[in-house]
Amino acid sequence: MTTKLNKWTADLLSHESNSAKTSIERVILSFDDWKAEKKEKEEALNQLERDYTENHSAPRLQKEIDYETFVATQKELIDNWKTSRDQTVLNEIITLERAPANYKEDPIYTMYYYQYNL
Repeated sequence: MTTKLNKWTADLLSHESNSAKTSIERVILSFDDWKAEKKEKEEALNQLERDYTENHSAPRLQKEIDYETFVATQKELIDNWKTSRDQTVLNEIITLERAPANYKEDPIYTMYYYQYNL
């Protein structure tokens, strides 16, 4: 399979060289430039995805997890209070801290925003 692929690649480069009256070296350099440009674009997109995840997606998910934990704790305390009617449980419900608001209130950013607006 590899030899067929190598032969096909060589035939393609030879055809490009002959049809465009361009030397094979220029065709190879052009192909190398294309590969380098493609690699740069992939790296830039990967960096955008990392920035999006770090700055927006991960904090949003953490905030959701914190809120779900708060709701579960609150529900447990309320159920406990319904059965025991104890003053200390009621005080725990009242003093239960809400999930911390550590995520800045920005509009929802998507990868579309990162790709086309930065």
